[in-house]
Amino acid sequence: MSGGEPLTRLDIADVERLADPVTFGRGRDYAEGGAVGRVRHVADGVRATVIGSEPYAVELDFGPDGFGFRCSCPVGVSGSFCKHCVALALVAAGSPNDAPDPRAYLETLSHDELIDMILDAAGRDEVLHTRLAAAAADPDAPESLRRLLLDAIVPRGYVRYDEAYGYLQAVDAVVDRVEALLAVGRADLVLELTEYAGDCAERAVEYVDDSDDLLGGVSDRLADLQLAACGAIRPDPRELAQRLHARESSGGDLAMFDDAVTRYADLLGEPGLARYHELAEQEWAALAEHADLYDPARLRVRSTLEALAALTGDVDAEVEAMARDLTSAYQFLRIAERLLREDRHDDALQWAERGLEIHGLTDARLVDLAAAEYHRAGRGAAAVDLLRRVLDRAPNMPTYQRLAELRRRAGMWADRRDEAFARLRAEVDRREPPRYRWQPAADASLLVEVLLWEGGP
Repeated sequence: MSGGEPLTRLDIADVERLADPVTFGRGRDYAEGGAVGRVRHVADGVRATVIGSEPYAVELDFGPDGFGFRCSCPVGVSGSFCKHCVALALVAAGSPNDAPDPRAYLETLSHDELIDMILDAAGRDEVLHTRLAAAAADPDAPESLRRLLLDAIVPRGYVRYDEAYGYLQAVDAVVDRVEALLAVGRADLVLELTEYAGDCAERAVEYVDDSDDLLGGVSDRLADLQLAACGAIRPDPRELAQRLHARESSGGDLAMFDDAVTRYADLLGEPGLARYHELAEQEWAALAEHADLYDPARLRVRSTLEALAALTGDVDAEVEAMARDLTSAYQFLRIAERLLREDRHDDALQWAERGLEIHGLTDARLVDLAAAEYHRAGRGAAAVDLLRRVLDRAPNMPTYQRLAELRRRAGMWADRRDEAFARLRAEVDRREPPRYRWQPAADASLLVEVLLWEGGP
């Protein structure tokens, strides 16, 4: 489709097939109600702002892979053909054939007139200006590329939600230019520029309404380019380990270098992984005594040590790495689940029991795992006793149902049902009547719920 042609490759029947009837009807109302702004024809489709509950950027494309659509509304971001896409498609498909043809007009202009027109438009359009500047950038002048990355990624003011997609187009234009350097053998420059761009993206986080995680997508793309550049250069493994560890340790909201040991494992090889392990151990030793147990740095280093252990293929090494920090019941659960994946049921149960002993009945998932393993080992009475303790601690319907299930499996429910029911009755009886009007009334709804459940099919 040429830049000035109306959208003729998508008729109303096509739109009806893409959208469900409700969405199509709402989109038609938007189209007929004038919610679609000026339709801009570009080489591969059309663009427009559609006014819904707020302005949304909508794009319809025709490419070699077929018809594509994008909308910045929550439904469109999820990948659905939303009512805003319907509205733009209907307006564009209904464009009269005698509408002004920008391409025909541009073909009448001289070369110099076209250049002047484009430069004038670029002076008014930040995205176009950035695309032109990126295309013209000289790879032998890396400082100019750094300046382009800074100008494109770090906003001069706050980027609102409805501006975010235009902002992303400018960023992508410069990153496209960086990516193109790989094809001309400048992986060294790509390595430098992707790290710099990642730093710029971290600076931009607080200035962009990133409800759709656009900066996260930019960070992921930069991380992929960084990995590709390293693959082309094949740096010294130990030096690469130090470089990656330094970047990962610096952290950041976008976490561009998180899980670096796993992503770069092939490039690091045995020497690089060994060096990374040394650096992580040093960092852990520095944090272990002084950092808060929930300090993000501590959690990050522990995760790195676990990833290094996982790369060895030694389950016991993984368990040892996870066991460095047993400050929560969840960590015991993780260890037990890892052992269960290796069918090491006895070891898993031992870790679950240790977690329950240290942290009590605070994690229902750990309780359920231990109960299931007790049953598997033929220790039904132990499973029942565990759930009885949970019921004593927090009498509620789900726990009562789980206890009933376990006791039936152990052949103990007929004898112990009255005991469990009495525990729920005691919980209801101990509740004091409300002293104030705003307090909830004490009632026996829990007992009623249990009786209804037991009397059901």
